[in-house]
Amino acid sequence: MNATRERRRVGHSALPAAGDSAQHGRVDRNGLEVLAEDECLSLLATAWLGRIGLSIGALPAILPVAYAVDQRTVVFRTVAGSKLDAIGRGEVVCFEVDHADVDTSSGWSVLMVGRASEVTDATELAALDRLGIASWAVAADRYIRLDAAITSGRRVVRAAWPQPTALPRPPEFTRGTGPR
Repeated sequence: MNATRERRRVGHSALPAAGDSAQHGRVDRNGLEVLAEDECLSLLATAWLGRIGLSIGALPAILPVAYAVDQRTVVFRTVAGSKLDAIGRGEVVCFEVDHADVDTSSGWSVLMVGRASEVTDATELAALDRLGIASWAVAADRYIRLDAAITSGRRVVRAAWPQPTALPRPPEFTRGTGPR
């Protein structure tokens, strides 16, 4: 197995690695365009708020985080607590960002899966400070880096979906009398 594919392995996953050229440009079984890893990273760079999925007390939790893309990884700030505890235990986490345009009925979603780690190197921390990552918690003084084993993305465009047909209007009600 080559190094790229080995890097993408995290347990058993049905998600295709977005960087696989065989996946790029094709449409999946749901009519969604499969995105290449480079496009996924470009889309992530256009947003600032994502969601980290992890396990807290053996229960799934999804928490918002402000983030930045740094090379081919995602970095966010946090405080001691749930996120940092899960990362310290070496658990697999997921990170998701999406965008929907109501006017054009289009959008995209990017999912990263892998193990995250706390950044502790002083030189690297100084570089991350220059990224200007916002923090939702005033005292968020820790940086977490997700070096994803799997990066997967999908795009939906209006043409891929059938146009809805007009639904019948519900009956009008007059106070206390039921349908007219």
